[in-house]
Amino acid sequence: MRWLWTHTARMRVRRSELDAWPASPWRKVANGAEPDFTNFAQIKDDPQFIDCLDYIFISPGVEVAEVMQLPHRSEVKGPFPAPNEPSDHILLAATLRIPGQLEPADSTSK
Repeated sequence: MRWLWTHTARMRVRRSELDAWPASPWRKVANGAEPDFTNFAQIKDDPQFIDCLDYIFISPGVEVAEVMQLPHRSEVKGPFPAPNEPSDHILLAATLRIPGQLEPADSTSK
């Protein structure tokens, strides 16, 4: 299995190029669309920046079992970091199923 965490500003990857990669963005697989945003930041007097920069990629055959619900930009007060959000990037979390691996409940049984 191949994991790739990416920050598009650093890697300068265009979204159109993401579709050509052999892995799929997690949220698109699970919900049919990418998140509304994953980064909400402001540097000094620059305009606020809010957009989707972060992804979890999965290899073919890996199943997305569950995706943590992410807020919509209209539901948050930013920019981040803030007392309730310690980073300018929000947390991305997913439960994945890898074919041939035991489920967590099965791994403790004898």
